[in-house]
Amino acid sequence: MKKRLLAIILCATMAFSFCACGDSNTDDTEKNNDSQSQDVKQPTIKELADYSDRSVVLSGEYAITDDVIKVYFSNVLYDAGVGVIKVTDRDTVQAGDIVKTDYTGYVNGQKFSGGSTIGADGKSNPQWIDVSNNCGIDVTTGSSSGGFIDGFTDGLIGAKIGVPTDSNITFPESYDRDTELEDGSSLNLANQPVVFQFVVSEIYEVVTPENITDAFVAENLSKVYEVNTVAEFMAFLEKELAYNYTINYVMENSTFDIPEEYLYARLEDYQTYFEETYCPEMGLSNYLAQYGYTVDQMQVEWLSTIKNQIQAELVFAAMVEKESLKVDEEGHNAYIQKIMSANGTYFPDADSVHKYAGAGNADAGEGYMMNQTAVRDYFLENYVVK
Repeated sequence: MKKRLLAIILCATMAFSFCACGDSNTDDTEKNNDSQSQDVKQPTIKELADYSDRSVVLSGEYAITDDVIKVYFSNVLYDAGVGVIKVTDRDTVQAGDIVKTDYTGYVNGQKFSGGSTIGADGKSNPQWIDVSNNCGIDVTTGSSSGGFIDGFTDGLIGAKIGVPTDSNITFPESYDRDTELEDGSSLNLANQPVVFQFVVSEIYEVVTPENITDAFVAENLSKVYEVNTVAEFMAFLEKELAYNYTINYVMENSTFDIPEEYLYARLEDYQTYFEETYCPEMGLSNYLAQYGYTVDQMQVEWLSTIKNQIQAELVFAAMVEKESLKVDEEGHNAYIQKIMSANGTYFPDADSVHKYAGAGNADAGEGYMMNQTAVRDYFLENYVVK
């Protein structure tokens, strides 16, 4: 689960694929230059895979299984800002729960700097924690807000709302950092045993195919996805998955020319974006070290995902041109506003949304999202799933 935090959560056809917008007369389909990548040779698509057979045959590796639907189900709900629901029929934390909690850490019986959600002024800044996955979580997006040291959340299972609960851990050797104790002395936390005391204030469950209801769908999803029952919502998911699998086929069977200098320029764009977004004070090296990564190791993983993202951008732009599709700028802007409204913490403005979608490159992200919307509408109108 620690790797989930460090991955780019955008990948190709799955990110921002839920907007349904009409036509306009905007033809701006190639916005691919920004930041480090604007001064280097641009990538091209050499051959676009044939998708002229207006049907989709789903079998083998493209089968839409229950497990696949369940993962996609969660992504779609978080995109609508309703991925979790408050638990009201019990007061005890169970495995799989999301909790809103305060905590205070003690080393050698003393509180230490940075180890509590309670500020020096006594004010609480409670954290949302995914108990089973040992990480913080943004309950509006489902994305991790940071992983924790092994064992940090072990003591939470079985905890009751309002009752202090302890969790005993030992900081790893790699956590080579000094901290100030209550008595004013300093202590390096590497290899130090620490007790964290939690006080849970609220418990939430992730919405799943097992606990979703028609009433929930009607209240939370009718305006977003135009569905009113669980059956309608699940049918919507299957159709969307069919679209995604079709685009994956096109990507896998097209050929590209992605200059190495452009790929590394986009990597630099993303690394800058990641550091500014997630670790502006700590620095990238120290941040990654908490999860056992070096910058070089992380760059290898990022490069693979960024290359896939670039290919997706090229495929969507090529399909818009081939089919002479209309790109709906007005609908795109409305969709951006919807994302910002639902996820203001992560996306305070349109530029932040576009940077996220374009792996740190705002222009590429904007063009990608607009082209993808036009292609999605085209496929859903013209393709039949067998």
